[in-house]
Amino acid sequence: MKKFKKSDINSKIFNKGNKVLYFHADGICPCIPAKSDLEDIEKSFQGEIEFYEYLAKKVREIDKDEIITHYEALPLPTTLFIKDGEIVAAPVLALSLSFDHRQIDGATGQNAMNHIKRLLNNPELLLMEG
Repeated sequence: MKKFKKSDINSKIFNKGNKVLYFHADGICPCIPAKSDLEDIEKSFQGEIEFYEYLAKKVREIDKDEIITHYEALPLPTTLFIKDGEIVAAPVLALSLSFDHRQIDGATGQNAMNHIKRLLNNPELLLMEG
């Protein structure tokens, strides 16, 4: 995922092509899995969609960050989808999984979450399960 800054907005972001803008901040827990998921998605769409990230510098002053307030990217993490220079609406669902680590290994839990995401992204697979 490429990092972008204010000077990149017109030259890289709002021009032809499909882009994903990911706004996040260090130290905000939901940002960590969201970034990981977007990096996985980026691999799937390599060459078709450009992925950019904006890291807020000062978490305590996030509501004063010029770029985040301009794009109404609060609460963090927030993802914007850009198609040919225009922000487009896209359905996004945040998922979380809780389990007892004494009973279920973390990798097994993540595999379960990946399977749930795969089914939500392609509901026809539900008909094939069984």
